[in-house]
Amino acid sequence: MKASIRFSKPCFGIVAAVLLAALSPCLAAPDPWLQRPWRENVNVPAGRWLGPESQLVVMNKLTATWLPGSLVEKLEVKFEGEARFAAKGCHFREVKVGLGLWARLDVSDSVFENSKFRKVDQWFDTKNSSCKWRFDNCVFTKSFMGDSFRVADSSVRAVNCTFIGLKAPSIDYRDNDVVNQARQDWLKFEKCRFVDCEINDRFLLCTQDCVFENCRYTGADKKFAALVKRPMEVTAYWPANVKSSWAEGNLKINFVSSLPSFKAGSTLTYRGVGGELSMEGVSSVGPAIVLGGVKETPKTPVPDKPPVVAAVPSGPSETVTGTSGAPMIPLPKKSSSTNALLVVELPGQGMAGAAAKLSALALPIDPVASGEVLFNQKVGPMMMTALREVVKCLQIKHGGWPRGQRIELSFADKFVPKDGPSAAVACALLIDSMLGNWNIDPALAITGDLNADGSVQPIGGVAGKIRGATKAGCQRVALPLKNEAAMSDILVLEGPEPLARIEIFTIDTFDSAKALARLAPAGEIEQAAQLFSNDPQVFPNLAQASLLFQDASRLMLPGGRWNPDALRNRTVQAKLREVLRLQPNHVSAKWLLTAATGAMPTKLTLQGSIAAMDDYAAGLLQAITTKEVSGMTKIGSDDLGSAVFKLQGARPRMDARVLPSVDALTKFGQAVRVWQNQPPRGKSAAEKLSATIMSAASEANRQRALLMNNREVVEELMK
Repeated sequence: MKASIRFSKPCFGIVAAVLLAALSPCLAAPDPWLQRPWRENVNVPAGRWLGPESQLVVMNKLTATWLPGSLVEKLEVKFEGEARFAAKGCHFREVKVGLGLWARLDVSDSVFENSKFRKVDQWFDTKNSSCKWRFDNCVFTKSFMGDSFRVADSSVRAVNCTFIGLKAPSIDYRDNDVVNQARQDWLKFEKCRFVDCEINDRFLLCTQDCVFENCRYTGADKKFAALVKRPMEVTAYWPANVKSSWAEGNLKINFVSSLPSFKAGSTLTYRGVGGELSMEGVSSVGPAIVLGGVKETPKTPVPDKPPVVAAVPSGPSETVTGTSGAPMIPLPKKSSSTNALLVVELPGQGMAGAAAKLSALALPIDPVASGEVLFNQKVGPMMMTALREVVKCLQIKHGGWPRGQRIELSFADKFVPKDGPSAAVACALLIDSMLGNWNIDPALAITGDLNADGSVQPIGGVAGKIRGATKAGCQRVALPLKNEAAMSDILVLEGPEPLARIEIFTIDTFDSAKALARLAPAGEIEQAAQLFSNDPQVFPNLAQASLLFQDASRLMLPGGRWNPDALRNRTVQAKLREVLRLQPNHVSAKWLLTAATGAMPTKLTLQGSIAAMDDYAAGLLQAITTKEVSGMTKIGSDDLGSAVFKLQGARPRMDARVLPSVDALTKFGQAVRVWQNQPPRGKSAAEKLSATIMSAASEANRQRALLMNNREVVEELMK
């Protein structure tokens, strides 16, 4: 099942309120930025938003994205644990953004008014800049990153930005190695415009092709210049009151009185209104919706019901009913819930997995009407097709269908559009548990498509879904048998650790899924005799196998940290063999034992190779779809470098049939990198490099088509 994350304005305050209420503030922390985590990827739709009185925290590789047209005011937000702040076409007013270790900010075409950015937490990575700030075509007024920052703490790059009335930060270069650090892709202010700003020499060194209008230069630091070990020359376009060029040791600063031939600064349209900025395409008029609740602002009271964003699908899906005249059967259980595994497509970043809470609720309708099933949100056509198969399957198994009941299926994130068939087994288990009055194990996460004959069919995004289940605290995963080969791909790309952290079982029929789902909660696992499935021929020894696997897992993960040497431990191997003897469907034990006995796979499967290529090259593939060089070259340099690096690193482990497509994508990425690192000078050079990029994009598309239209490839993928 594939989902794109988006919240509508009416629900976002409710969602945030629920998330914030889940955890109380960390009152003992001296940092005033309180710990109130966001726990899901969030897309904030266009609208006027007001931050809550306490700070929001985004963590665990999650992304918070502000969509074009948003006005965000008085928000304090902290990103940590590789979380990401993303925005385009937004206006931020009096916003405070903190990035922790390895977190990232990517913003384009936006205005920041009196907003502050800082590295948070005291520790940092001693080898790399520990958080990344990326700004493209943005405007900053009144404040930026404080008085100083260390290169070891932050990687900052701003391109085509305008800074007004700022005191530029003083940069502390690591080991005073200015030449190798200033003006690199990860520390550069390129083609920016500074107006009425205070500029120091340490900051000036990381500028390139920048214009300074009515700025004050605080002077050169001779002691600092003496630390520059190799020659370095900086040119600053400083019209009107030009400064005298200056040289000391290896450092030379040239002040040029004329304006450059190129355009510097942001192209955004903005203006001052009543002491505040306004931005074209963003309205500052009307009520503000509080992130985490709704309250009045000094300007305009918030209405009880904020307007619905038309772009976000709303309302229930179409209804599926049983066969007219089918024998009536009772519905003794009125509600049920489980964990359905899905994948979320992040723009330009590939796929991320998540465990979504899926619930079912029975509501009365006309007593003689055939029972109805529907999602209480809009879903895609593939999901509706899967639901029809679910209804057919259950009607056949139970020999009838309930009457006078509407069963509403609901995802916890109900305002997120979804599609795909991989929630089919989860839907079937929910309805069957209501028909049969039994409980679903809350520690289980389920994925799989389902045919009317009860056979479980494969799905995509297996590795991401397993990661999502692990992060959500699930203890077991039910996976289609036809997806077992994905375990081999996980071992190749990630090693055995993910398989030691969660129990993964294969299912091939609805009956096997039901037998696994009917287990008692994990907290009662000691009562082994009571844990046996009511369908013993499917999972006859599951309780003992689960206990043994947990013992082995504790040895492989002492204190929660992976110990690769534990796989060579004879006790661990013996326990894994016994788990597999008791429960042959326990694929975690099966593939861990494969790794333990030195039979680790070295090559990705065909499906795994294609999935890895699509994941690593997501940004490149998205750039190619723009069909214009101007769009292709806008991919972030870090994303570009990461894509090329990952493709080249994974190439030796990929299926040979995928390599021509991988090589074509790599060549395209390298051509775009040349454009970014060495922009063509002159019309002829630009036309030549543009032709190279377009040719590489065309070849990448051609190789992709050849791969996906290859009969042998298609037949293998369909097995």
